[in-house]
Amino acid sequence: MRYAVGVASNADDPQRRELGPIHLIKYAYLGDLAYAAAHDGETYTGAPWRFHHFGPWTTEVWKEIEPAMTCPLIRHRSFRGRFQDDVSRWRSEDPELEERLERELPFPVARAVRAAVRVFGNDTPSLLHNVYRTPPMLHAAPEEALDFSTSGREHDFPRSGAAPEKAEAPLSKTAQKRRRAAHEDLRRRFQDALRRRQQARSSMVKPRPPRYDEVAVKGQEWLDSLGGGPIEEQVGELVVSEEIWKKPIRSIASSSDLFSS
Repeated sequence: MRYAVGVASNADDPQRRELGPIHLIKYAYLGDLAYAAAHDGETYTGAPWRFHHFGPWTTEVWKEIEPAMTCPLIRHRSFRGRFQDDVSRWRSEDPELEERLERELPFPVARAVRAAVRVFGNDTPSLLHNVYRTPPMLHAAPEEALDFSTSGREHDFPRSGAAPEKAEAPLSKTAQKRRRAAHEDLRRRFQDALRRRQQARSSMVKPRPPRYDEVAVKGQEWLDSLGGGPIEEQVGELVVSEEIWKKPIRSIASSSDLFSS
């Protein structure tokens, strides 16, 4: 968690340089998830994570926030929030904290936390949306313990930057001429196709404007009558089975829109 603060404090955007308790807990979870993916489900912290409210939670990690933030050059700020009377934020004034702690952490943990902090920062909704769709969360129901043997290999960990593209070898003069000729041919064919389409549209018979007379009104009334009478307003309670948490549709629906970096 101290490493996450160090990474955030080096952000280019000053508004992203502070982290709160909810951010620190979720970044610790992502570190555990990455470590478990490389160690057969064993987490780095060993904390008992569970499905709590809308994300992974463990009291053991939460209790370590204050001790971890009690550190020289880590500054605490408290203010009145929109939903809470007392909101805490921490930032580091040590520009070398990130680099120093990175050497002390296992590589999978440091890589996952660094990438996640650089992508999400203190954007709480985006961070929660990402951790909620991790494999341990998708295989658990509320208040159940999270099973890290489901592996973080399935999770699309955020990437803080795209891989550098390989530089292309310079083209020969002959290849350059071929490329220009190909581009010119493509442009000519596109313009020819566009011209033919415009000519085809101009030759089409334009539809008549709709009639809004007595016949049209009666016809609409007749069509409406086929649908039956008006729907009566009802008040009730919709009950969703608890079995929904274990249905495959949860993981299928979430994996279809995994976070893209």
